[in-house]
Amino acid sequence: MANLQTSNSAIEGSFNTSDELVIATSNSHVDVNIDFNQLRSSQAKLSIITDNGSVLPFVIFKICLTVDSSFLRADIRLHDLRITQPSEIGTNFSVLTHTSNGPLDVAFRDAPVDSLLAYRGSTSNSPANVLLHPTFQGRFTLATHSAWLNPIIHQHRVDDPAGRGRNRFVSYRNLQGYVRGDIVWGNTDGEKGDVDLATSNARLTLDF
Repeated sequence: MANLQTSNSAIEGSFNTSDELVIATSNSHVDVNIDFNQLRSSQAKLSIITDNGSVLPFVIFKICLTVDSSFLRADIRLHDLRITQPSEIGTNFSVLTHTSNGPLDVAFRDAPVDSLLAYRGSTSNSPANVLLHPTFQGRFTLATHSAWLNPIIHQHRVDDPAGRGRNRFVSYRNLQGYVRGDIVWGNTDGEKGDVDLATSNARLTLDF
């Protein structure tokens, strides 16, 4: 496990680590590029958090981004580096990013085919923008807590990342600041990922 925590100071730079990483600060911003690897764990856990001097106890998720009155930006690349890969155990990542009163900008630039991603992102009084890698399959929930600022979804035309010729099926409902939807490649059964993204009084955008 790698644990990088400070207060009243920004955290910036590039990180390459495996299985568990916590990045946390307060009263400043986070601006990072992360290569995050599943190596030995059954679930690799990443947390990035910045907050106004009080880190929220997101104990379920191990990836935390903490941002207080400043922004949180993270480019994340997820990799499967396990030596043995039993067919019944898939690649599994849990990621948490949280900031307060600052913009949230997170991009998943790479992820293994058929991997499971459980992602939670939140901020308040500021816009939130998240880009999912084309490999993502699962449920997504978007909430702005504002009846006047409906979440924005940008759906791009992409080829099957597994090279199997599958089609991607996307469905969602938008109800006054709240969106719930699903992304599926082909007729895939089994476990799916899960994305929850929330802000208040600001615009929320999900790209995939």
